[in-house]
Amino acid sequence: TGNKLEWQEDYILRIKAVIVKINLGRLITTLGKEFELENLSFTGIHANVEKPSSNLKVQDSNIDYLLNHIECLGLAPPPEEEPTDDEASAKKKVEEEEARKQEEEEAAKKAKEEAKKAAEAPPPADDNVFIPKVIIRKIAFGDIGCGVSIKQVPVIGTLSFHPRIGKLVFPDIQRDVFDNQEDLAPAEVVACIVKAVAKKISTVVVSDLPKQLAKNTSEIAKKAASKGMEGMKKMGQSLQSACCGDKTLASPQAATPSCADAEPSSPSAVAAPEVK
Repeated sequence: TGNKLEWQEDYILRIKAVIVKINLGRLITTLGKEFELENLSFTGIHANVEKPSSNLKVQDSNIDYLLNHIECLGLAPPPEEEPTDDEASAKKKVEEEEARKQEEEEAAKKAKEEAKKAAEAPPPADDNVFIPKVIIRKIAFGDIGCGVSIKQVPVIGTLSFHPRIGKLVFPDIQRDVFDNQEDLAPAEVVACIVKAVAKKISTVVVSDLPKQLAKNTSEIAKKAASKGMEGMKKMGQSLQSACCGDKTLASPQAATPSCADAEPSSPSAVAAPEVK
């Protein structure tokens, strides 16, 4: 993009332990030319997903940048877009026509090659270049923790949550990820594995994001309503105290009657008139 990217953490995937099980029989019989990894297990994994914007249509997370970088290097094929029904039917016709033409071309090419084999000798093999073949079967990613940080979320600001990834298992990665290709370079093998794992994690994060947005928005609404109720309550108390104070000042205090002001309750209490 030409812009400097800044992330909170300096990693996307952190792994504590790796357990490898190698098929020693195949390694010995091929004299070290073929490495078959029967089981590859990773434990203590923590993924860090960061996205500077809340727009899900914009692919600007650190995982998106990683996948785009792998595709730009040509280490893994780009994802195929799902065609519509009309496009699928047209594509099927084109593929059938291309398959027929390809069969004819292959037949003609095969005939030419058979004719050349008699006149030309095969080129000598270069024994100095040795690249071992790596075949991977089962890969398990267990004990995965994940931290997600999304910025510029309306009302919330920065949304942080920890979704549950669970355990990722590829029973036969040679079949499911490599499409049974055994001639992949080591860099291509690593790129395909990283791409498959990143897609799995990204799928879980995207599916859990709406729930987290609704949860945090509801909590903020409840806090705002609670603060509003407290403010209204304090305002009511202030008005009540002010009204009670004005009423007390406006009404004069009633005088307490004394014994001198009391009317006599019996005839004996009335003083006799003085006789001159």
